[in-house]
Amino acid sequence: MSAKINILYIIKEHFCTLTDNKGKLSKIDILTFFVLPIFISVTFSFYEIGMTKDITSLIISFSSIIVSLLVSVLILVYSTYDNIEKNEDNISNLKRKVLAELFSNISYTILSGIILVVFCLILNFLQVNELQQFTYKITINGNGIDLVRYFYTPVIIFFLLQMLLTLLMTLKRLNIIFFART
Repeated sequence: MSAKINILYIIKEHFCTLTDNKGKLSKIDILTFFVLPIFISVTFSFYEIGMTKDITSLIISFSSIIVSLLVSVLILVYSTYDNIEKNEDNISNLKRKVLAELFSNISYTILSGIILVVFCLILNFLQVNELQQFTYKITINGNGIDLVRYFYTPVIIFFLLQMLLTLLMTLKRLNIIFFART
C-alpha cells in the first residue's frame, strides 16, 4: 500500500490514546471501544436485523455531516496545539497532551465515517428482498450465506459504534481542555 494512503498510523495513534493515567493500555477502554462494538455487531447478525436503503441513507447522511464538521475541528485542534507554548507549566503540558490525543481521536472518527460511507455505498448496488433489506448470497460448500447479514451489517454497525463512542470521548477531551485554565 502506498505510504500516502496508509491508514494504519491513524488506527495505531487512536489505539495509543486508550491508556490510563499511568500510560498503560486501559482494559476498560479496550472493552468499551473494541470488544463491546464487536459483540453488538455480531449480535446483529444472529437476530437477522437487516440493512435497508433508508437506514443506509441515514448512516451516509450522518457520517457525511459528522466527517465534514470534524475536518474543521481537526484544523482548529491543530491550530490550538501549535499556539500553546512548550514550557514546564503543567497545565500547558496537559493541554498539549490532550490536544495531541484529541487529534488522533478525531482523525480516527473521520476514518470511521469514511469507511461507513464506503460500505453503505457498496450496499446500494445490491438487490433488496421482500422486506426491502439488502441481500447478497454466496454459496460455500452448497450452503447459501448472506454476505450482507454476516459481513456488511456487522462492519457497518461496528464502525457506527466506533464513531459514536469516539465522538463521546472527543467531547469529553474538549471539555477537559476548555476547563484546564492557565
